[in-house]
This record gives sequence, structure tokens and C-alpha cells, in this order.
Amino acid sequence: THGDLSKRVHYLKGEEGGYQEMCEISEKIYREGMEDGIAQGIEQGIAQGVAQGIAQGKLESQKETVKSLAEIGMAVEDIAKAMKVSAEQVQEWLSESESPAE
Repeated sequence: THGDLSKRVHYLKGEEGGYQEMCEISEKIYREGMEDGIAQGIEQGIAQGVAQGIAQGKLESQKETVKSLAEIGMAVEDIAKAMKVSAEQVQEWLSESESPAE
């Protein structure tokens, strides 16, 4: 009821015990929010890391396949068709594989 609510608000705002209770509740809400935010951030970070790792692995596999096909004498245009990438992309990957590692 309105009277009960009024008494509760008066207690929380005006009494020392009420003030302490309000602080504890606020701290609990803040802490839970931080924990939820951290957990969500970790989860998103892991998901992004996995996705990036998969994409990087796929790219490295494509580059290795291009290099292998070139080593057996396949023409750049044919490699591009087989790999479903542009001839320019094939040339770029081949030039990367010829560059000394830093």
C-alpha cells in the first residue's frame, strides 16, 4: 500500500540502517552488473578469437595450396579458377611465399 511504501522510503532515506541497506543493495547490483559484463566480454572475445583463428587457418591453407599447385607447374590463371580467387590474388600469395621470412 501507499503507506507501507512511504514508510519504507522514509526508512531507506532517513534511518542509518536504511542508508546502509541501500548502499549494500547498490553495491550488490553494481557488482553483479560488472560480473555479467566481464563474463559477456570474455565470451565475445573467445568467440571472436575462434572465428579469427578459423579464418586465418583457411587463408593459410589456401596459400599453401596455391604454392603447391604453382610448384607442380599449374598456370596462375588455372590456379585462380581452381581456388575461386583472382589471378592477382594468386600472384600476391605466390610473391609472399617467395619473400624471405622476417
